[in-house]
Amino acid sequence: MNNQISFDVLEVTAGNMPRTLVTYFAQVKLGGLIPQKFVDSQISTNLMMLSEMRKRFDKSLDIDCASRAAIVSKIKQNQGDYSGDETAQIDKGLAGLLEFEKLPNKKKVESASPLSISEIAKKDGDKNAFGKASAIIRANLQEIIAY
Repeated sequence: MNNQISFDVLEVTAGNMPRTLVTYFAQVKLGGLIPQKFVDSQISTNLMMLSEMRKRFDKSLDIDCASRAAIVSKIKQNQGDYSGDETAQIDKGLAGLLEFEKLPNKKKVESASPLSISEIAKKDGDKNAFGKASAIIRANLQEIIAY
């Protein structure tokens, strides 16, 4: 069995994390002396090593946290006014919430967490249903917006 592992250092990107491309190559030359099914299973097992390596060294959460922190910093620095389009979108959204609150036949939907509340409702004679969910999130406003 011939195995080869190569490593290529890649450009540093998001989150300032180093990255390496790892390539694994396996070849079996036994002239048919070992059953093909067994050879295939062994190669598959060996190739899965890279998947385990990727999981072991995964830094996606760290990258996401660094990226989110950068967004939070930008949000805190920019406390400007809303544009006319943004104000119109906000007003439309608030009007929809008020309309939902006025619906008489709201039903609570069971939630997995006591910190979450979900409701559904339907206008009489209307085919469209409406839903509303509220949750207490243990994070500050900027972190939630950056999410």
